[in-house]
Amino acid sequence: MERLRESYKDIASQHGQLKLQIRTLRSFLEKDRPEVEANCARNWAIDLTGHLIEFQNTLFSHFRSEEGSGIMEEVAQRFPRAVPTINTLRTEHGRILQDLNSILSAAMTYSQGELPENPHIRRWTNALLERLSHHEGEETDLMQRLIYEDLGQGD
Repeated sequence: MERLRESYKDIASQHGQLKLQIRTLRSFLEKDRPEVEANCARNWAIDLTGHLIEFQNTLFSHFRSEEGSGIMEEVAQRFPRAVPTINTLRTEHGRILQDLNSILSAAMTYSQGELPENPHIRRWTNALLERLSHHEGEETDLMQRLIYEDLGQGD
């Protein structure tokens, strides 16, 4: 159980780092975006692309860390009733990364002075950030609930 608690602490720390990056991205997206035709629109898209690349690297590392740490398997073994939730969360990792890659591709297109296929990059990015925040919250809630429930059984 101690290993599970330590793994959870590492993941919780990563979740904190992700929250900071989400706030940074949201702050950037709240600023006025220049019209597509404006000369500075390309610079805005280049800046967005930089933020998204940094975020993608952090998120990819975080998901690989969660999946590679064995924590999900240990939780599934100790708490079989959590398996459906764990499987859903694990599946969401790939979907979230796919969607982030699509947004990044659109931002790169925009940074080249072209209108992307989906011109609503801010709305699209904010929706992904909201989905990710919900996902990370579900992971945290699951881990806290199971760890503390297990501690209570030891009394």
